[in-house]
Amino acid sequence: MTEDMEKSLLWTIDVTEIQQLLNKYIYQLTTMDFANVYEECFAKNRDDVSIQASDSGVYRGGEHIDELFFGKFMSFIKEVPGAFTMHLAGNPVIEISEDRQFAKSVALSPGCATDPQTREALWIWGAFMDDYVREDGQWKILHHAFVPMFRTPYEKGWVKQAVGTQLSKVSGKMADGPSEYWNPYDPEKKGDELFATLPKLADLKIFNEL
Repeated sequence: MTEDMEKSLLWTIDVTEIQQLLNKYIYQLTTMDFANVYEECFAKNRDDVSIQASDSGVYRGGEHIDELFFGKFMSFIKEVPGAFTMHLAGNPVIEISEDRQFAKSVALSPGCATDPQTREALWIWGAFMDDYVREDGQWKILHHAFVPMFRTPYEKGWVKQAVGTQLSKVSGKMADGPSEYWNPYDPEKKGDELFATLPKLADLKIFNEL
């Protein structure tokens, strides 16, 4: 096997494993398997592991992700009859570092939900942004963010009302800081302003900050 063939094979394996990891995370999110998602999907050996969704705020550290984000904040959904959230991940762009120890991805995500705060139907469309690290030979999520374009009531649409209820009302003071990518749709914005918090393709190839 030539060196180029070996690199192509390893790249294919890495991309497949990363896609499977993201798919696993989304499936556990949809089925509300909040007790196991941190253990299955997230890095354990880094203090800076983090997660944020919409305007929930950012949660840093394994304990906060497991016990606060999933254990308290997200588990609120399970307490409300009929409430759920469902996301898809499409058109993923994945970049892997030369040493195969780090990776980044962005994937577009159409989704829907029954809002646990109002029990209204929502469209939730946006993007997943993820950094990955290899731990003990396996890819794990290091930083995860869901960046919504809109969280709009089903019957109104994003132009009339881009944001229904806000997750920060449930998250409260549990988060370690404000969300870093909260930039909901505004019909007055144009061009780059609409996607100002999403990475450029070149950004996905920069790994020195990981």
